[in-house]
Amino acid sequence: MARDRLFEPIPLHGLTLRNRIVMAPMVTHMGVDTNRALRYYQRRAMGGVGLVMVEACNIHRFSSRAFVEGLQRLAYAIREAGSAVGVQLFSDGTLRSGQKVYPSDEDDGPGISTEDIRHVVMAFAAAAQTAWHAGVDVVEIHGAHDFFLNRFFSPVYNRRGDLYGGTFQKRMTLALEIVSTVRDAIDDQLPILYRHTPVEDRDGGYTLSDTEEFAFHLQGAGAAAVHVSPSHSEDGEHAEFAKRIRHSVDLPVIAVGRMNDPALAEDALLRGKCDLVAIGRGLLADPDWPVKVQEGCESDIIRCTDCMKDCRGHLVRGEPIGCTQNPLTGHEYEQAAERAPF
Repeated sequence: MARDRLFEPIPLHGLTLRNRIVMAPMVTHMGVDTNRALRYYQRRAMGGVGLVMVEACNIHRFSSRAFVEGLQRLAYAIREAGSAVGVQLFSDGTLRSGQKVYPSDEDDGPGISTEDIRHVVMAFAAAAQTAWHAGVDVVEIHGAHDFFLNRFFSPVYNRRGDLYGGTFQKRMTLALEIVSTVRDAIDDQLPILYRHTPVEDRDGGYTLSDTEEFAFHLQGAGAAAVHVSPSHSEDGEHAEFAKRIRHSVDLPVIAVGRMNDPALAEDALLRGKCDLVAIGRGLLADPDWPVKVQEGCESDIIRCTDCMKDCRGHLVRGEPIGCTQNPLTGHEYEQAAERAPF
């Protein structure tokens, strides 16, 4: 069956992606500035995705010359293979001094000061600017999955009484400041994506309606797309949350979660639930997923079995990423017949 919508190019803030398939950012424990990582990401670009999102990179790493030179080599390799390249900017709440802070005082550590919040905002902007000069096409701010920025959005974790907490409007402030400051820093040159978890599954958390309003304000701050993660619902339809958010903004929306089923991915696009689909573990199992779908060879796809052993399992153990269905995943560098001159 033809999957024409999947392979329709899409404009993204001055950038045109060759199709609507995004490689979701996944921590690899291979670094970004290594030959092993370069071959791993390059292989997914060769498989035909429209945008390769490089894993979450701590904003403080962008001050390292070696890291930036590695990112530059990586960006070049991915673009040479035909894909656009994005990098995810991330903070876990660790300041440059090494101190770990939180939105509010916790048993594990202190709440972040207003002065240090400003330093974090500027560090995001500096990281985005450095990524731009390194040849990256897209930057994505990681505001999902219960990490530092996501906790600022949550009334469960954010109990501040200043500009950055208390009311719903104030809990949006940090994210919106980061997006607008990053937008100024990169001179409107790159698309800014914002990754957000649509619902907080705990008592007193935020709702999907909150996220819809947040997405509207992200658009006003300068975001070019919203990456809805995870996109799931009780009935197993993983793009329904993305659909709600898409109807709240005039921006492309990315859905992620079980999109490695070509029929489901195409249907989500055709029904207007999302504008792009992000695939993670499906591309670990088969980096040629896009090419095989486009060529009508879906029966040849090496399927992810959701075993979680060499992807999630390796992540938890701090080991380089792998896949039980594809023994070459994570070992692309060793398998290369020739070494690229990077």
